[in-house]
Amino acid sequence: MTDESIKRYAPYLAWRTFFNLILQLDEKGLPTRIDRSFLSQRSGVDQGYLIATLKAFAMIADDGTVLQPLKDLVADRDGRQALVAAVLRAHYPEVFALPSNATQAELDEVFRDVFAQTGATLRKAQTFLLHGAAFAGLKLSPYFKTPRGVPGAPGTRRPRRRAAQRGSAAATATVTPVTVTTDAPAVLHPEANADEMRLRYFEVLLKKVDSADETDTDLLDRIERLIGVDRPGAPTVAGRRPQTEATGEDADEHPAEA
Repeated sequence: MTDESIKRYAPYLAWRTFFNLILQLDEKGLPTRIDRSFLSQRSGVDQGYLIATLKAFAMIADDGTVLQPLKDLVADRDGRQALVAAVLRAHYPEVFALPSNATQAELDEVFRDVFAQTGATLRKAQTFLLHGAAFAGLKLSPYFKTPRGVPGAPGTRRPRRRAAQRGSAAATATVTPVTVTTDAPAVLHPEANADEMRLRYFEVLLKKVDSADETDTDLLDRIERLIGVDRPGAPTVAGRRPQTEATGEDADEHPAEA
C-alpha cells in the first residue's frame, strides 16, 4: 500500500460512532493521545476504525498524539459544522467536484477509482460521507442515495411499527371473564363411550350430595341405582321395577351372575 493510498483512506465506520467520540471528548476533555488504551471501552473493531479515521482527517499523528484540527473540533461547539465541512471538502475533493446533479453511478466511480473501495465497504464509506455532509449542511446531488442496511445518522431511529401496534392492541383489548359452573354436567363429546358417561354422571351426583345441606334421599337412590345397588324400599315409578340409571333397562332383566 502506497503512502498516497493511506492518505486517501475513506472512513467506513458509522458516522454516529465518530461523532459520539467528539462529544465524549467535549464532555471529558482531550487526552494527550488517542490510542487503544483510551478507547478500551469500545470494541476492537471500532478502535481500529476510529484511529484510522482520525489519522485520515489529520486529527492525530501516527503515534496518536492529538493535533490541532481535533482540538478545534472539540473546543468550538458553535463552529463545529463549519469545521466538519472543511474537513470533508479537503478529504473528498473529487466528490465535491462532481456536478450538483451527478448520478449514483458517478459517485460509485469516485469511490472505486480514488479510494479503491467496492461492495459493502464502498456503501458504508458513502454512507459515512453522506451523513457527515448532512450534519455539516453541505449540499450534494439529490441522486446520491444512502444505501439500505447500513447504520444511520446519529440520533435517528426507525420506528418499530409492528411492536408498537402489538403493544397498542394489547393495551386496548377487553378481557371477558369466564364463569365456570362446577356443579353442571360436563358437556360430553359425541364419541364418548358409555363408561365415560357413567363415570362423569356419577361424579356430578357425588358433588351434589357433598354440597347439599340435608341428606337428599333421591340423590342417594340415583347413585345406588347407578352403581347397581338397590336399597330395600326404594320407590318405583307406577309400579314398574327399578331401572338402571344409565341404560333405563329393567334391573331384573340382567341378574347378577351366580
